Amino acid sequence: MYGSHLQLEIVGHAITRLFIGFLIASIMRNLISPPVC
Repeated sequence: MYGSHLQLEIVGHAITRLFIGFLIASIMRNLISPPVC
């Protein structure tokens, strides 16, 4: 039970890190080349 909880926490951290990385990459892409309206 403790092991599964620890695994869930690690997976949660990995997903959060991936989401934050994707968000930062998207923001940087918009800053470097803003979409032409």
